[in-house]
Amino acid sequence: MNIYKIALVAAPLLLAGCGAGSDNQENKVDGSLIINTDRNGSELSWEITNSRLEVVASGSGYESSTHYEVDFGFDPGGYRIDFKDEGLDGLCCSYGEGSIEFYVDGQLVLSDNGDFGEFTEQLSQTFVVGDYQNSYADELDGYYADADLLDGYLLKTALHKIIKQGHTDQGYGGAWDFYALGGSEDQYYEQDGSILDIYSEVPNGEDPYNYTIGDDQCGNYSGEGDCYNREHIMPQSWFDSAYPMRSDVHQLYATDGYVNNARGNLPYGEVDESTVDYTSANGSKRGLGHDELGYRQPVFEPIDEFKGDIARVFFYMATRYEDVINPEGTRDDWFEQSEEAYGVFQQNSSDQVYRSWVIELMMRWHEQDPVSQGEIDRNQKAFEFQGNRNPFIDHPEFVQQIWGKEGFESAKFYFN
Repeated sequence: MNIYKIALVAAPLLLAGCGAGSDNQENKVDGSLIINTDRNGSELSWEITNSRLEVVASGSGYESSTHYEVDFGFDPGGYRIDFKDEGLDGLCCSYGEGSIEFYVDGQLVLSDNGDFGEFTEQLSQTFVVGDYQNSYADELDGYYADADLLDGYLLKTALHKIIKQGHTDQGYGGAWDFYALGGSEDQYYEQDGSILDIYSEVPNGEDPYNYTIGDDQCGNYSGEGDCYNREHIMPQSWFDSAYPMRSDVHQLYATDGYVNNARGNLPYGEVDESTVDYTSANGSKRGLGHDELGYRQPVFEPIDEFKGDIARVFFYMATRYEDVINPEGTRDDWFEQSEEAYGVFQQNSSDQVYRSWVIELMMRWHEQDPVSQGEIDRNQKAFEFQGNRNPFIDHPEFVQQIWGKEGFESAKFYFN
C-alpha cells in the first residue's frame, strides 16, 4: 500500500490552514486526518468549513488502496467536516478495506470503518476547536443545546433545525386565536388589555384610538382607527403567500387595517423626510429611503420603540425558513417574487439571506432598541401556541454571532 503524508498549515483557503487568513501558527490547534482508501479511491472527497461556511480545507482525487495522513493547524472556533463518496458505496467491503479517522488536539472526533452504506448525503461531523466559549455558552438551556459553541452560519443552521422542530402550523385564522390568548395584548403601556398596535401605540402619551380584542378585528375599513388586521412583518407577497410563513405568529402582528394597507408590501427602512407621503397617527411613515440607507425606493419606517422588534422578526424569518428561501435547483426562491423582494433578498443565498443594506439596518435597529418585556412575553405565548421560539429574543447576542462577524460583506446595493 502506498503512503502519503500531507501538511496543511500555511496557505489561506482550499487545502489550507483552518484558520483562514491567519499566518500565526503559535495559537493553532493541531488536527490530523487519516484516510485509507478502497479500490475506488478517486470517489472520495472531503472538505472542512468554518462557522461562516467558508471552505478552509478540502481533499479529492485520491489513489486507490492508499494510506493518507493530512495535518492541520486550526484556529479556535466552530467547524464541520464533510465526506462524500461519489459511488455511494463507502470505502469498504466489496471494494477493499477503507477507513477514516479525524483527530483534533489528540482527541478522536470522527472514526468510520468506511461502511457508509448507500447514502445520498454526506457524512458530516460538527466540532469545536480549542478553548472556544461564546458569551452565551454557559447560559444555553436545553432548547438551544444543539447550538452550543457554534458560530456564524453554522449557528444559524443549528438554530434553524431547533426552531423548525416542534413548529405546528395553526393556520392563518389561528392568528385571531393567538391575539385572543394574549399574543397582542397591551400590558406594557396603557396596561388596559387592548390591542398593542405598533402603528398606533404612543409610548409616552395617549393612543389615538384603542381596539378591543375580538370585537374590532377587520372587516372593512375606510380610515385609520376603524379596525385591526393581521400585519405580516415580512409581506406575504415576498414568499407567494405560502405556508407556514403566512400563518407564523412570530411575524403576524395585530395592527390597524388602514395603516397595514398603507404599508402594503414595502420593505422597512429609514425615510428621507423630504419624501414622506403618508404618516400614521403615531408617527410611522412612508417615503423614499434616504441616501445613506443604500436603498432609494419606497420604504415604511415604524417609530423607534418597535424597530428592534421588527429587526428580530427579520432575523427569525431568515433562520426559520433558510431551507425554503432559496431552494437549490428551483426558481421558487423569494428573491424573484416581487420588485420589493428583489430589493431585500440576496440572490442565491440562504446564509446571509438579505442584501447588505438590510443586514446593516436591522443590526442597527436591533442594537438601538433592545429586547423588551413585551417581546419576551409574546415569544413565550408563541412558543405555547405554535411550538417554537424566536431565538433572537431569547439570546439577542446570536445576531452578532451570525451576521456581525469580521469579514462580512459590507458593500451596499444601490438603486438609482
